[in-house]
Amino acid sequence: MKQIMQFLNYLYRHKITTGLILGGIGFVFGIIGNLQLNSNEYWQSVLNTISYIGLNPPSKINFFIVVSFILIAMVVSIGAITMIFRKYFDNLYAKTLLKDKNIILFGFGEINRTFFNDFINNKENKRDESIIVIDKEEKEFDEGWEKGHIYLHRDITNDNLNFDYEETTNIIVALGNDRLNVDFGIELVEILQNVKTETKLLIHCNDNDLNELFFSKLKEIKENKINVKLFSFYTEIVDDLFIRFHKKLAPMEYVKLDSDKKELKIAIVGNSKLSQEVIKRIFMTFIFPNDVKTKIILIDKKVDEFKKEIEFITNYTAEKFPHIILEEKELDYNLLEDCKFWNQEDLIDVIIAYEDENKNLELAMDLYKKVYVFDNNKFPHIYFAMFDELHLSEEINKNEALFNRFFVFGNKKEILTTNNILDDESFKIAKQIHNGYGDKYQKDILNLDEKKLNKKWFTSTKYSDKLSNIAQYLHLDFKLLSLGVYKEKSDKLPQELLENNRKILFLKLKDILPFNENEIIEFSKEVEKSYSGDYNKKIVDEFWQKFIKNEKFYKFINTEHKRWNSYHFVNGWKYNDTKNKDKKLHNCLVDLKDFNDRDRQMTILYDIYSYLYIPNYLASSGYEIKS
Repeated sequence: MKQIMQFLNYLYRHKITTGLILGGIGFVFGIIGNLQLNSNEYWQSVLNTISYIGLNPPSKINFFIVVSFILIAMVVSIGAITMIFRKYFDNLYAKTLLKDKNIILFGFGEINRTFFNDFINNKENKRDESIIVIDKEEKEFDEGWEKGHIYLHRDITNDNLNFDYEETTNIIVALGNDRLNVDFGIELVEILQNVKTETKLLIHCNDNDLNELFFSKLKEIKENKINVKLFSFYTEIVDDLFIRFHKKLAPMEYVKLDSDKKELKIAIVGNSKLSQEVIKRIFMTFIFPNDVKTKIILIDKKVDEFKKEIEFITNYTAEKFPHIILEEKELDYNLLEDCKFWNQEDLIDVIIAYEDENKNLELAMDLYKKVYVFDNNKFPHIYFAMFDELHLSEEINKNEALFNRFFVFGNKKEILTTNNILDDESFKIAKQIHNGYGDKYQKDILNLDEKKLNKKWFTSTKYSDKLSNIAQYLHLDFKLLSLGVYKEKSDKLPQELLENNRKILFLKLKDILPFNENEIIEFSKEVEKSYSGDYNKKIVDEFWQKFIKNEKFYKFINTEHKRWNSYHFVNGWKYNDTKNKDKKLHNCLVDLKDFNDRDRQMTILYDIYSYLYIPNYLASSGYEIKS
């Protein structure tokens, strides 16, 4: 049955070619046959053959006419049947090819097409789902059909897309229009809330206003095992940039607790959606225990507009973001050859991020010719965005002799991959981060049970909290750097990884940790009891006093709290005496030293866990801490 369906589908996919060949043979046979019956009456033979298209049977027959009529009737009949019953055939064909699990791609534009090509061609991809592509236009899909995937020609605005979502692991909505993506995403959430199995819904949207609209609508819908992620190509680029280059972007000598550095400078060239996402990420992650400030130098021909745009999208004030300094510089020819400016002290990174990749390349090459060619070891790292794979950008990445401080980022074929888009790593660690909130401290805990993690994640986590947990994961590399260590993927067993990770982490914290493990356990029990309003005030007070008086440990923990504050301020939250998450109001949006009531003082457990549980998060995810 499967082979028959594949053959029929092959004929359909090549229907024009097949129809022309069969129809052509039919016409030739028809003309030959009619000429034999009507000697030398050529045009009459042609007209008689054309009449077969209307399925009018010939009055006289011979071998050639019979073959001609059958072939032409076959082409006409199959064409008509295909047009009428194509959807039914698609459904039947899908059932013969689909595996137990599938991924649905709504839309087959640049985003989903790049993802799909990586899914079927990347040898490192071990996933085995079938992919169903749904698009309102018919597009080239031969390689997909050959590998057992399915393309359905459907218009989601008119067609009933009533699939068996119980078998769907992931859905990616990228229809080429932010408004349509969000609107259709809301429809899918309403459908998926009745699905019993876990589904990850990923919606492409570059517009932050529409993101907010979606979140507000999401609050009205009861979520049931739906992992929702709104993403944009730009945020995916930024994720990749900060994960791949975090050691260069923020060198260890600038972020360690004992560093004597006061300021880290980053120049951002170009006012664009991409540069805005880069700057927002700096606001939320460049927060370190040594209180080093990050000066962001905004560079553009219309730099005043650039600064106003950044202040608007980040909700910037010096009080909300004491770790950030904004400075502006006009982009002109004088600046591009000003060696003194590009070689100024503490300027570590230059990120060129216009949406025009040719402009980015041109500026990078201008800097090389006018500045770096003289001594390229003294100047900052240059990162410039190139979205399409070019041989020139490859050569720049490879040629360390000439371009050892130049780095290309943003290649869509490297960004829109199966692993990056489905984002399993950040979801997995974010679930583990959430799983420890409010629970008793368990130093040896390894959360390897996916069902247990999902139960807490889906049943008790607000969407805003899920995003906050993911943001904490994105800061994890910088926490490690501030401790003088880093993470590395490992094949060791989780228990062995945990032992090694704890050994290294607690060696780093040995001289500054003000509590023993029993004290942490006792305090965590009181936090647990506080949900019912019953806790030991003496234990809480003693724990708080030990914490607040230990300057070094306080700086580490306050780093996490300031990161949490920054994340919420960038996303439009405000301080209020009474917490109201639906209105983006929170009473913890102040410095830890201003926590003057026990209820807020108890919440430092979450900030402490963000460090003490790092060995557990990483071991559970297959990472080893290296020093």
